[in-house]
Amino acid sequence: MKVLLLLGFIATALTAGPSAFDGAKVYRLKPQYEGHVEAIKNLASIIQVDFWSPDNEEMVAAHTNVDIHVSAEQAPLLETLLQQSGMEHEVLIEDLQSAMKNQFDNKQRSTAGYNYEKYNTFEKIEAWTASITAENPNLVSRSQIGSSFEGRPMYLLKLGKRTGSSKPAIFVDCGIHAREWISPAFCQWFVKEAVTTYGSDAEMTRLLDNMDVFVLPVFNVDGYAYTWSKDRMWRKTRSKNSGTTCIGTDPNRNFNAGWCIIGASNKPCSDTYCGSKAESEVEVKAVADFIRANRSIIKAYLTVHSYSQLLLFPYSYTTALAAQHSELMDFWFPESVNQVAQGMTADIHIGGDSVLYVENHLKYSGIDHSIFIDNLQDQIKSQFDRVLRSAEVYDYEKYNDWDKIVSWTEHIAATFPSLVTRTEIGKTFEGNPIYLLKVGSRQDQSKPAVFMDCGIHAREWISPAFCQWFVKEATNTYGSDNLMTTLLDNLVFYVVPVLNVDGYIYTWTNDRLWRKNRSKHPSSSCLGVDLNRNFDAGWCKLGSSKNPCDETFCGSEVESELEVKALANFIRTHSDIKLYLTIHAYAQVVIVPYCYDYKTTPHCNELNEIAKGATHALASLYNTKYNYGPGATVLYQAFVTLATNDAYGKGALVLGTSLRNHRTSRKLVIMVSPQVSEPMRAVLQKIFDEVRLVDVLDSGDSAHLALMQRPELGVTLTKLHCWTLTHYSKCVFMDADTMVLSNIDELFEREELSAAPDPGWPDCFNSGLFVFRPSNETYNKLLQFASEKGSFDGGDQGILNSFFSNWATADIQKHLPFIYNLSSIAIYSYLPAFKQYGAEAKVIHFLGAVKPWNCRYDSKTKRVTGDSQDPPLLHPEFLNMWWDISMSIQPLLAEHGVVIHSEPVCQSDEASEAVSRIHVGAPPPPPPMSSAERKQKWEQGQADYMGADSFDNIQKKLDAYLK
Repeated sequence: MKVLLLLGFIATALTAGPSAFDGAKVYRLKPQYEGHVEAIKNLASIIQVDFWSPDNEEMVAAHTNVDIHVSAEQAPLLETLLQQSGMEHEVLIEDLQSAMKNQFDNKQRSTAGYNYEKYNTFEKIEAWTASITAENPNLVSRSQIGSSFEGRPMYLLKLGKRTGSSKPAIFVDCGIHAREWISPAFCQWFVKEAVTTYGSDAEMTRLLDNMDVFVLPVFNVDGYAYTWSKDRMWRKTRSKNSGTTCIGTDPNRNFNAGWCIIGASNKPCSDTYCGSKAESEVEVKAVADFIRANRSIIKAYLTVHSYSQLLLFPYSYTTALAAQHSELMDFWFPESVNQVAQGMTADIHIGGDSVLYVENHLKYSGIDHSIFIDNLQDQIKSQFDRVLRSAEVYDYEKYNDWDKIVSWTEHIAATFPSLVTRTEIGKTFEGNPIYLLKVGSRQDQSKPAVFMDCGIHAREWISPAFCQWFVKEATNTYGSDNLMTTLLDNLVFYVVPVLNVDGYIYTWTNDRLWRKNRSKHPSSSCLGVDLNRNFDAGWCKLGSSKNPCDETFCGSEVESELEVKALANFIRTHSDIKLYLTIHAYAQVVIVPYCYDYKTTPHCNELNEIAKGATHALASLYNTKYNYGPGATVLYQAFVTLATNDAYGKGALVLGTSLRNHRTSRKLVIMVSPQVSEPMRAVLQKIFDEVRLVDVLDSGDSAHLALMQRPELGVTLTKLHCWTLTHYSKCVFMDADTMVLSNIDELFEREELSAAPDPGWPDCFNSGLFVFRPSNETYNKLLQFASEKGSFDGGDQGILNSFFSNWATADIQKHLPFIYNLSSIAIYSYLPAFKQYGAEAKVIHFLGAVKPWNCRYDSKTKRVTGDSQDPPLLHPEFLNMWWDISMSIQPLLAEHGVVIHSEPVCQSDEASEAVSRIHVGAPPPPPPMSSAERKQKWEQGQADYMGADSFDNIQKKLDAYLK
């Protein structure tokens, strides 16, 4: 029954006044910032707003569409608000009354039989429950489980073949919210489909033979009747509430499960009023009593609602996950969705019917995306093309099913008996053979061996195709290609073309995207184990799951899977194996041990050199660039930075490029606020592995920020979002005004929170660079701490130093050397130290309001010019280095229409100055100090060591005097 749920919301009542909703409109609002959210909430407090999605104003959030209905009288006020706020919006329904009228037809299409294609009054539904029971006595029975507040009966239908014994049951309710007419219509349609297809439809017959389905066609009978007689938009029950004239309770929020928590209101006039107490409503009490009495057989509870296209499972009243969360996910969604983590870059496929909805959702949620495959079916169809180009020749340029691969292994061994032998090393869970090919000349001689497996993950078809191609190339070029001849004369290759045979077959017959094997788990209905995570090597550690429904399920124990056991036994009995290669998709990565631990092997450097050579060889062929390194570091660690506007985006581009230039093996991630333009985000995606949109967090602490004369630093609290990057195990945060001078991957050996001392107060760390471990728990604690304690400097550095308050004294290993955060100020405040140690600097940090992108760069002389009156601010050598990198990415910026505006001199960021000018609490600049006052300060030990009295300035004075 393909009916838009929206229709259920706009169908009208028989006796509703013809002009009850004349001129009323339904709007879709698209709040992008907290200011928009507050505007919507303020509007709801001024006028009557009927929230369709979400349920009330308290649930409104940025980047989430808000659908509301307002009357004709209130529409102009809403339009004014939208115009003033600049909030994006659209009108979904121009005239609600007309839409309702168009959706209602009082005449049935046929006078014979009950009309399932129109909405029916409660009286008609009541009569229908009696007739459907009488017409199908072997499948349907009717009982009354209670009465409503106004005395109407609550009828329940029991569907299922009568067997004389107890069967598992599903409970389904419809019409819990009165105005959602599509919901009772669905229950009626389902019952009709069940009784008319039983015996002819195998699936429905099996369902009703083995289960009972309890169906409550109309839960909120009083409210439903009221929508037909008085108010089409009524939602609640019709019970009276003491102490108020407001009628009704939201029965969906009256159950004794998270009563009156998230999404519920304790105000009787609200549409989401939870009632005076749990189960205060007689309708809710009746349903709850029935479920408690039948708890032993009811295995699932389905409640049917509108509006929205959502499948919801527990919980709605808390962010905690249900005990069966993964199994529920597995039931409702494809397995590939289970692994999507917050913030990670994900490649997904969607059905054609959902394309428009998904594209709109991505757009209005601010999720950066691109289309890799425009028509997946065409791609899959081409993969399933089984017509060989030649009847006699095996087709290596097409994917081949398991039966063809089996025949090929036999044929290749028979064709090249001196180079290839085939053996069976074991059986799969479903009894399929696991074949191994031994490839090499002089097979009777003992030689070092390389073991290679393909197809360990079923859906990675390119992997078995590679193994077949390799064997073909080896046998066809032996004797003509010197390198291949040398390899096969001196080495043996053990090749398993398909390890996960059962899963591979399943991708051809049932689910193209299946990944695991097909074994059963005794305590779960979820099938399969990730064979790659079932070996006795770091079993079930980093990157694995113990949940049978997860795609990375490691199995019930080490080598629990027959396929893994067979392979492991073969390797244990063959001491000639010197190297193990496993071929995967998707990604361009050459991984060396380990993936499950951050430790490195004794031969890590040698392996990295081999991997490096492999990546260069791959790049030389098709210019396909591969990353390489230990799996745990390549896959699960990242450098992170933040850009809150396009200016800092320029700095981030230089930082990212400098990290790339010095060959970091870690991922690069940048968090961007909505103020970063789309063209800049497009450029950032060329440098960074992940570009993540985050909301702006602002301390609003004008007093402390004024002391620093840096009012713009309030928004730096936004960097706290870095702790939400939980798909990484360890990260290094770097401000966008930093630049790397050499490889700094060794920082990942440090623990949270490692940072360098701040030059202004060494017992505090500078938050421009720090090592941390992402954690939602830490993130929430930081937000709570910021809310309760605030920041002593108004920015992130004050909060982080207060939160990690033992940094100065607890563990000296967390004190990074100053070379990891060398500031431009420090260069001038202690020149001898810089001359001694400056060459060892690894990270330069352009502290202060003046940034490199605020300066003028002469592309002809390749020099930066600045304000000579302020030499301590920036070091010209590092400025030139920054601009050298910046100019190297200028073509990329130009390609996307991003232009770097250089200034006549180095000066403060325009945003900083603009905020400073309007900042109410900012102190005026200090007046010039006279010579007498300066002398007095010296005598009192209050010299300005960081400014006019710095070592460099004193040296200049002495030089001038001696001349």
